[in-house]
Amino acid sequence: ADCTPAPASARAVALTAACGPKRPTRGLRLPGPDPENGEILCCLLRLSEFYGIEHLKTWCEQRIQGLVSSETLVALSTHAFFCNAQQLLRLCVYHMQNIYSELVGTDEWE
Repeated sequence: ADCTPAPASARAVALTAACGPKRPTRGLRLPGPDPENGEILCCLLRLSEFYGIEHLKTWCEQRIQGLVSSETLVALSTHAFFCNAQQLLRLCVYHMQNIYSELVGTDEWE
């Protein structure tokens, strides 16, 4: 995924338009946890880390937590580590400890 500022800005505008009618809210609002939003949320997390926007980083971490599953756990934990997303990383490690026997046999684990 291309996470440079220009494409990320275009994605944010598209998401805002896709969220339905305009209503008086503060900030960008996305629909509930949806696997299709995962790539966009991960790009926003990466950009928020790069630009030091802590409130956006926290918001992205909270949204990404809804996407954690045994299939996405390893990839999300790696992404959380490289984005310094400590809250998300702690959640991933917790789930890894709980489902370790399932994860050991996956391709992502090796």
